[in-house]
Amino acid sequence: MNIVAILSLCLATYVGEATSHASNIECRLPVTKEIDFAQLREKNWYSTSHTKHSRSRTDVCAVLSDVEETNGGLDFHYKMFNNSGIVNNFTIHTKLQPSGKYTWEPTSETGKDPFSPTDTETEMEKERDHIEWSSDYMKPHNYLTDYKTYLLELQCDIKGKQSVWIHTPTQYPTADDIIRIHNRLLDVGFGWDDIYLVSSSCAVMQPININSK
Repeated sequence: MNIVAILSLCLATYVGEATSHASNIECRLPVTKEIDFAQLREKNWYSTSHTKHSRSRTDVCAVLSDVEETNGGLDFHYKMFNNSGIVNNFTIHTKLQPSGKYTWEPTSETGKDPFSPTDTETEMEKERDHIEWSSDYMKPHNYLTDYKTYLLELQCDIKGKQSVWIHTPTQYPTADDIIRIHNRLLDVGFGWDDIYLVSSSCAVMQPININSK
């Protein structure tokens, strides 16, 4: 077994086999320190894992880049890839609230949930997911980062569940990276370290050039 397979297995074991004990814990977002988002702009951030109940596509690798602070919030670019190339390419706008937390700002680009799975869904299911996605836009979320290993996005969704998207600057995070992420969530408290996570396509796909057009 090569090193890539070993690391992939390690990640899958960490994010895929844990049993959640946090389902009865009230979802609370941590108070976070000010982030220098300019440092995040220097890297591409691969969405390598997320909460199982979050509406995330598993058929593509989502890559966050070009992070930029605005007068009222934060913008960042998303590219979605599979082995055939770019699937979707759009910009997400967020608004900074007085509480210090962020909310997504729906635009014509993201009016139809680009993260929602597209296979074998009925029109009713797609409409339901779109309504939930639009509602989640208005729910606050926070970012946590060490600028080198991880960028975490934490949100309490419309059902009051804890949602986490874990972004790493590589498709193949090491065991040490995973431990750092787990310890950071442990520091946050409120059960954030004990939620059920699944690995995304980014963590198992072959390396791709996300700078290609």
